[in-house]
Amino acid sequence: MKMKQLLAGSILGVALLALAPGASAVTLDFTSASYVGYETPGHPADAADVAGYVNFLITLAVNTTGTDGSGNGYVRSGNAFNNLGTAVPTTDFGTAPATVTLDGSLQYLTAHYGNGAQVVWDVLGLTGTFDVMQSGGVAGNGLSGVLGFDGSSTTTVPDGGSTVMLLGAALSGLGLVARRLKK
Repeated sequence: MKMKQLLAGSILGVALLALAPGASAVTLDFTSASYVGYETPGHPADAADVAGYVNFLITLAVNTTGTDGSGNGYVRSGNAFNNLGTAVPTTDFGTAPATVTLDGSLQYLTAHYGNGAQVVWDVLGLTGTFDVMQSGGVAGNGLSGVLGFDGSSTTTVPDGGSTVMLLGAALSGLGLVARRLKK
């Protein structure tokens, strides 16, 4: 009897999964929680220059604007992020892809819209298929390219040995306390 119930339940579960609607891709746009901001006028669009744009943008405080030494304008979104690393170019998704597939390893995704803007999203940890908005909105130009960037962590300075010395002192102190409590 239990075997029949288990089999019937399994068949019902598979049938319900088959009837469930397929998951659609999430759109990366200005309303996304991963939206960092944009740079305009967005030229040139080679990966090294775009990395510079991203790295300037992430230095801005939330909900602020700024300009760099080249006269490019930046608008930082109201979204706060932890651990925004330095952008290092890694992936060229090509010209005008409607969707991108992410594996969680990239820090940033940028979309170039004609000569209108570079829009930046923090995609670290995101996996799956994502639609990239087709119009930049900022200047009304259509999508012309998508780039992915790793975010190198900030350089850390090796410990000068003080941590090890403090740990040793703490362990020695615990040893002394344990000896006294035994007496």
